Amino acid sequence: MGGVYLSSLGCRLNQAEMTALARSLSAGGYGLSGSAEEADVIILNTCAVTAEAERKTRQYLRRYRRINPGAFLVVTGCYAQMEPALVERGLADLALGNQGKGQLIEAPGRFLPRTPLTAAAMPMEGRVRALVRIQEGCDNRCTYCLVWKLRGPQRSRPADEVIAEVRRLVEERTVEITLTGVHIGAYGHDASGRTGPSLWELVSRILRETNLARLRLSSIEPWDMQSADLSLWRDERLCQHLHIPLQSGCDAVLARMGRRYDTGQYARILERVRGAVPRIAVTTDVIAGFPGETGEQFEVGLEFVRSCGFARMHVFPYSERPGTPAAVLPDQVPMKERRLRAERLREAARCSEREYASTFIGDTLPVLWEKRQGGVWAGVTSNYLKVRCRCDDKLANRVLPAQIEAWEGSALTGSLVVTSAASLASRLHADNSH
Repeated sequence: MGGVYLSSLGCRLNQAEMTALARSLSAGGYGLSGSAEEADVIILNTCAVTAEAERKTRQYLRRYRRINPGAFLVVTGCYAQMEPALVERGLADLALGNQGKGQLIEAPGRFLPRTPLTAAAMPMEGRVRALVRIQEGCDNRCTYCLVWKLRGPQRSRPADEVIAEVRRLVEERTVEITLTGVHIGAYGHDASGRTGPSLWELVSRILRETNLARLRLSSIEPWDMQSADLSLWRDERLCQHLHIPLQSGCDAVLARMGRRYDTGQYARILERVRGAVPRIAVTTDVIAGFPGETGEQFEVGLEFVRSCGFARMHVFPYSERPGTPAAVLPDQVPMKERRLRAERLREAARCSEREYASTFIGDTLPVLWEKRQGGVWAGVTSNYLKVRCRCDDKLANRVLPAQIEAWEGSALTGSLVVTSAASLASRLHADNSH
């Protein structure tokens, strides 16, 4: 088969970068491979936000070496930035940090072997959802985080360039786009002093100037929500979903983390958001067992988390990052206790997710259908709820309404809303004709 096999670990920004690299490779005459075993070149984009992410990176590199020892193996991203000696250690043939990754995307021929690559290019059309990078880097100094060191200072992509990419994706029949970056709320306010349109002005332009069916935002810091233009959600194309990282529900822990808010401010942000967009899904991140977190502080934080009504939570046991202030704080919580606290938070998350999702039982919701397995289609709503339904028709890449009937496991179940089989056939035919 030959070609270039692309693999990505970690955040949505990493995924967006691999999409950009795939496009650049195709434009440069490189074929893309769907098989690591048969590829001529393997490129792994990595993460270093936790020790577990580092372990996975090393695991993937060793696996690729084992299953395809003749491939040219490239490791890039945050782990390559933090551990530049990967080539000397025999884990890769080429290591490129985040700056080198940008150069790889711009001119892959400068870095990759020029031997013939025979795989056919993967089609770029008809993707259900896509990621668009709007900025890079971070100027925050959260005490547990290495990202600002690994990704560099805040830099924004020009708005015209972002909108051009959105238009191109719409032409390729992409239905939903997520704007992503390290700190998207800082868009337009760069470390260099250059200012431009804010995130909210960029969102407004995308909604005005493109025919995109759905626009979703990735993670937004709480302090950036204080200036949010909530009137933008009057446009139904802007997904009713916000991911606002909490990290801890205890003010003393938030202060040690270097976060720029307390729980009172966070609660008022939720109140303001839900006042403007009543059924919006708010998802979040929480760290369990941060240094100095006492049992009492954990219980306070857990109670606050339960009060927030999150639609979904990503829970992580605290992971020491070398070179961060938090790694040398006193009163480190034993790992066993971190994991126990994380599990209690996850149980709260499961209850909260079920309670939020269940409020939609009996409603009819537009669903973007993505894939079918065993006769069951899976899709996602504007407010980031997973929905499943049985249907024999081809629904992929279409937004069609579903009557929500139940919550089963980790998703809602329902049935397509159509007046007749002829009505559904007519709608599907109309979509296919575009």
